[in-house]
Amino acid sequence: MQYKYKKKLCKIIFIVILLSFIVSLVGCDWFSLGLLNIFDPQAQIKVSYTKIDLTEGVITLEIYSINEVEFIGSGFEYEYYVGTTKITELSKTVGATFYVEPSTSPGTQGPITTIENLPLYFQEVEDYLISHPLVTEITCTIDLIGTDGAGHDITIPVTFDLPALQSGVPSTITLKAAPTTVTAATGSSTITATVKDAAGSPVADGTAVTFSTTYGTLSSSYETTVNGIATTKLTFSAGDSSSTVTATSGSVSATVVVTYSVVSVSSTITLQAAPTIVTEETGSSAITATVKDADGNPVVDGTAVTFSSTYGTLSLTYTTTTDGIATTTLTFGAGDSSSTVTATSGTVSATVGVTYYIASSPFITIFADDYSPTALAPTTITAVVTAADGTPVADNTVVIFVTTKGTFGIAGTTVLTVQVVTSVGAATADLILETSGDIAKVTATCGTRVSNEITITCE
Repeated sequence: MQYKYKKKLCKIIFIVILLSFIVSLVGCDWFSLGLLNIFDPQAQIKVSYTKIDLTEGVITLEIYSINEVEFIGSGFEYEYYVGTTKITELSKTVGATFYVEPSTSPGTQGPITTIENLPLYFQEVEDYLISHPLVTEITCTIDLIGTDGAGHDITIPVTFDLPALQSGVPSTITLKAAPTTVTAATGSSTITATVKDAAGSPVADGTAVTFSTTYGTLSSSYETTVNGIATTKLTFSAGDSSSTVTATSGSVSATVVVTYSVVSVSSTITLQAAPTIVTEETGSSAITATVKDADGNPVVDGTAVTFSSTYGTLSLTYTTTTDGIATTTLTFGAGDSSSTVTATSGTVSATVGVTYYIASSPFITIFADDYSPTALAPTTITAVVTAADGTPVADNTVVIFVTTKGTFGIAGTTVLTVQVVTSVGAATADLILETSGDIAKVTATCGTRVSNEITITCE
């Protein structure tokens, strides 16, 4: 009796073990490969994809084993179809070596091997779609191929009839701006997006395009295509900076940079000469113009400045600013005299006098005792004349005063020039301005020497 119980117990244990073994075989799908696979096992490989991007034409795969057999991938086989018709000339095998580790136990997922951005199609597939305008979609079937650790050749389906290329779906987008540089005067730039499908043809009318910008204002952030084109306008305003505009259609996008150049208006200009007195030995003077806007800031680089001179030669009569500064050089030569240099930027200008001293000629400088006299009140202009060694010239040296407004001596006359002689190196003349607001430019000459120019304004 006891023997019978032991015999039954052994049968029960045997059945439990057998059932556990069968379950493990079912879990790793060995029965589907035939009973011989129990004794000559081949790798059980599973494939899934974590990303399908039909616009970019790529997929990302995860590959793993569910039994204790490794797998060495050697590539992928591609077949393409239009409907159910295979396009034989497009079939191809692409080599790609990768390794899939075995699982630690039957039916358990092993370590994952990832294949990123596996292409769904190649150039010849695009060319086929372009050359067959009646074809609207090409599908692909991809198989993974390789050998397992036991030497079995294995083919595993990856995709079946997956759309690889479709006409009319945005595949590329290009973006242009006109103009690419915008100033405060022009104010805006037209942004044009051109959208094409995989066949290189314009997408269907009404395809959505969205626009965004880092600076400025867009006339529209959403447009639809007409003949594959969508447009918007970018407008800048105070405080803006250069902008990057992005256009997106479907999953494709493009960018274009539009430069915003703020053109400031010249409000003030100052002019300096270094040195202000030039001799035959030194010969030249550096002229520097400083230009600022209404806020007192240097004007933008590239602001135009023109120079002119009454005597001498300028190295530049036209130049542009850098950090609000523009420079030129005044050089004197034989026959030249003291010079007035004028710099102009926009509607503003400034002058500076540069005295040219010749050793063989007297040196003459003039000044006024009142630069803002009232009407009919005389102001005395004094000319100081020295010899080459700095001593006063001989008495009775002739000095001629010239004015652009008013008279010398007697009101109501039209005497614009007066000749006087020196005494102890000085000569004087009285200038009379008759009307408030009159402005006179006065100079004096002694021989070939011309003095500095002074300005007298009637109050």
